Amino acid sequence: MSLDRAWQYIKLPFLLLLMSTSTKQKIFGALPGMEGAFNNMKYLITLVGLVLILESLPYVAFPEAMQEWLHRLTQMNPGALRLIGLIAMGAGLALCFITQRTDWIQ
Repeated sequence: MSLDRAWQYIKLPFLLLLMSTSTKQKIFGALPGMEGAFNNMKYLITLVGLVLILESLPYVAFPEAMQEWLHRLTQMNPGALRLIGLIAMGAGLALCFITQRTDWIQ
């Protein structure tokens, strides 16, 4: 993927935030199958905001403990960090799959 194409995907959510609802309805309402696309983008941006809030809570509540924890992270083996990241990514992927593709969670 070229850098220009990647930039198009990155800036689209922010442009949609700045657009009025009527403008979004005119744009997406004219495209077949895209009637609810701006609502999905609204949920995506809300989700990113919630992730940022949750990720920042430990830094706000316990800054000294986070500094110590981050210092310990720099001392860890890169392979162990990679394994922890892969496990977290797999858990996130499984959670997304379960909530979107199965009837386990109503």
